[in-house]
Amino acid sequence: MKSSSPLDHSRMRRLLLSLVLLLLFSPPRIAGGGELFPEYDVIRANIRFWEQIYSRYDSGQGVIHDTERLDIVYEVIELAQHGSVPREVEQKRIDGVKNRYRDILRKLAAGKPGNPTERRVLALFGKEAGKKELLAASERIRCQRGVKDRFREGVIRSGRYLEEMKGIFRKAGLPEDLAYLPHVESSFNYQAYSKFGAAGIWQFTRETGKRYLTIDYAIDERRDPIASTRAAARYLKKNHELLDSWPLAITAYNHGESGMCRAKEQCGSFPAIYRKYDGKSFGFASRNFYAEFLAARRIAANYRKYFGDITLDPPAKRIETALSGYLPIAVVRDHFRLDDEVIEAYNPALRPPVYSGEKHLPKGYVLNLPARETIRKQLAALGKGRFLDGQKASAYHVVQKGETASRIAATHKIRLRDLLAANNLDKNGAIYAGQTLRLPGKSGGGKTAPAVPSLAATAKKTAARPAGKTAAGEEPVAEPRMIADAGATAERLTHIRTLSRDGVRHAVFKVAAEETLTHFSDWSLVPLPTLRALNRLGGAQTIHSGQEIVVPLSRTSLSALEAARIDFHQEMEQDFFASWEVASVTTYRVKKGDTLWKICNETLELPVWLLKKYNQHVDLETLRTDQELRVPKVIDKTGSARKLS
Repeated sequence: MKSSSPLDHSRMRRLLLSLVLLLLFSPPRIAGGGELFPEYDVIRANIRFWEQIYSRYDSGQGVIHDTERLDIVYEVIELAQHGSVPREVEQKRIDGVKNRYRDILRKLAAGKPGNPTERRVLALFGKEAGKKELLAASERIRCQRGVKDRFREGVIRSGRYLEEMKGIFRKAGLPEDLAYLPHVESSFNYQAYSKFGAAGIWQFTRETGKRYLTIDYAIDERRDPIASTRAAARYLKKNHELLDSWPLAITAYNHGESGMCRAKEQCGSFPAIYRKYDGKSFGFASRNFYAEFLAARRIAANYRKYFGDITLDPPAKRIETALSGYLPIAVVRDHFRLDDEVIEAYNPALRPPVYSGEKHLPKGYVLNLPARETIRKQLAALGKGRFLDGQKASAYHVVQKGETASRIAATHKIRLRDLLAANNLDKNGAIYAGQTLRLPGKSGGGKTAPAVPSLAATAKKTAARPAGKTAAGEEPVAEPRMIADAGATAERLTHIRTLSRDGVRHAVFKVAAEETLTHFSDWSLVPLPTLRALNRLGGAQTIHSGQEIVVPLSRTSLSALEAARIDFHQEMEQDFFASWEVASVTTYRVKKGDTLWKICNETLELPVWLLKKYNQHVDLETLRTDQELRVPKVIDKTGSARKLS
């Protein structure tokens, strides 16, 4: 073998030194790898746009832009902070700006550039822009509110759980940078709750969340950052196994795995899907979701570059213990000497009925406690005798003819105000025969469950607003008949009748808003295929509000099924009104082609059950053109919503 010369050794040393310097001074590579999360040319402009939204423009600014070419920004306008002016007033101003640019584009399409603004707009499209392109652009004008301030707050909040979340993804064999996705979903707002019932930092809907998490009247693990992250890891891993692409798997988090499977089958790769796919619900949000993730990931991983030397919340240090039985909240308070605020901070999954004493902490629940030595000793001293064998049953009362709320409260020895609050009744306690009322448990010294706020209280708040705060054509919330109509449960939730088939008792139910066949399967413990066959429903067929379905009572009692059903609706309303409040009521005139789904999901952005609550005497399943509907206008109380205009 030929020996190395001194020159060879010198070159080798210089090469090694260069490699060391390169490793020391090169910019840090974001975990996960660029090959896993490619920045396709087709979305580079989108990524830059969302970087600006997240790090340059705050929530007091609105960016007027093209929905398909996000490199085209017409103007940045000043907006009021959320809730400071009625949304309709703000929207009218936004629409005025959009209409001005729509007129400019139409004028340019006619070949008549005139003033400097028109020439500036034409320059955005380049010299080759033709009439067809300009006319199309006139229909693609949108306003996006900035979120710099909220994104910054989210980065600070993320310090509490981010490293633990990254560890969860690593343990699952997934890229740890997926832990940045909640910046897109919720800005790491642990209390985030959408109008349509998506909850927590990962914004799981109830339907998707139930696949991986416990969601019931006592606990909602969607609100627990760690439990929901484990669920998100399982869901994203499943998406990736189905789609074999992280851009597609991440987009499926927004659009749904079935929708993305169809998109992949039709178009193939992510760039092809972005350019060509025209699925019914593949709109602006789904098309941009992956680009938003890439932008959020870049900013959050390098937050000092964008926000300066901010201090992140310290990591959460806690003691976890799985409960061997059912445990009253009073035991947790007394034994560990903790108030409800501390318990809630460590256990965001616990719902208000636990604190009010209506429900116990469930068996198997992982209780989180402050990481203190005294707590460890107290935990070791918590004897098995403090645990109970079963959950506390929900208590209900079916209103009989002639009964009043005060008489029912006296009969069951509960406070009238607790009965009214638990059932979203106004101060007059208007009830009707056949209505099912929840009987709240006594608080036992803890805080009362913040059930649906009474509309009377909302009315009082609205009435105290300065004149001019209600948009033209709206009713103030204090309008009496609105309270009378909406104060009670919108639909009767008891069974219609019972019947016997093959020696088994069955109950017939009228489907209420938001209910699915899966819900009835969960409540009755009857397998979904059995329910489908019994009701002659095909594999892809869904049930709708007002439909009658038959449910066998072979695995549970009728009272237990109805209690679980009422729990579901109470939980949904309580959670909604904890984050949203009704500010006023206006009207909507049904247009040709409108359906209940389209009106609620695309036009009004309201849950079906809420619209039904304000239109109890209207058959919303058979709408007529020009029919008028009463529409509640809701305001985000938490400031977590990111409205897209």
